Amino acid sequence: MKPNYIFYLTLLSVTFLIGCNNCEKLHLTQSDKSWVDYFVPNQSFYYKNLNGRIDTLMVADTADRYTLCNKFELSKYQYEIYRVDFKITSSNMYNETEPSITVTTEEWQKHNPYIHFGNLGPHQNDLENKIPIAIDTILNGIKLKSVYYYAKGLNTEQYGEKEYFKNFFWDKSSGLVAYTTMEDDVFLRVNQ
Repeated sequence: MKPNYIFYLTLLSVTFLIGCNNCEKLHLTQSDKSWVDYFVPNQSFYYKNLNGRIDTLMVADTADRYTLCNKFELSKYQYEIYRVDFKITSSNMYNETEPSITVTTEEWQKHNPYIHFGNLGPHQNDLENKIPIAIDTILNGIKLKSVYYYAKGLNTEQYGEKEYFKNFFWDKSSGLVAYTTMEDDVFLRVNQ
């Protein structure tokens, strides 16, 4: 009985070691990273509505890492992830640490990175999403060129119980340029 126990324990250990090692690494391209690699911790961006209220979005942290490698339990792939976290400060009662953008690799298809603003972000099942495309639009008389439009019910969903934001506009080379609240209040990025 004891030799069988040792045999099975050895077999399980070998299987576990094989399952946890030698995952295929999937690397982000420079084009992928270009969505986020210009952000710097403690960098601040300012947004103003027509009534003169100002919101502040500060870069809290950036990180470039790989997912855990565990073929046995997780995946035979190890994905590179580049993440930028923001803190939003506002007099409008939606101060949050939630906003973030995450760029990651995919083994089966190419897609735009996950971008979460507040608790507004992509569907959990990304394959059901309509992939945002760059558009030109006008908000409060200001023309925005080649921005990616994210809207609740179109290509994002609301997380959490409190709903503050309806949609947002993202520029690939400079980040969040505008957003609207549930009260249809438009905030545009301004220099401070």
